[in-house]
Amino acid sequence: MAAFAKHQILASGDRILELGTGWFHWEAIIARLFCDVRAILFDVWDNRQLEPLRRYYRELAGRIDVEVGL
Repeated sequence: MAAFAKHQILASGDRILELGTGWFHWEAIIARLFCDVRAILFDVWDNRQLEPLRRYYRELAGRIDVEVGL
């Protein structure tokens, strides 16, 4: 997010495309949390692992206020 802010990579209203997302859509998730963007995710194989993703969200929710200063 520091790189996004420094280089003004994303702005509200932007659309992003994440190719080859794998089982964890980290980049799109983080971009959407901090910017009002629309993310389209694409991979050739649907290999999502929902339980690890849920655990990640729970851990992120507990840390985001402290580490990002929100």
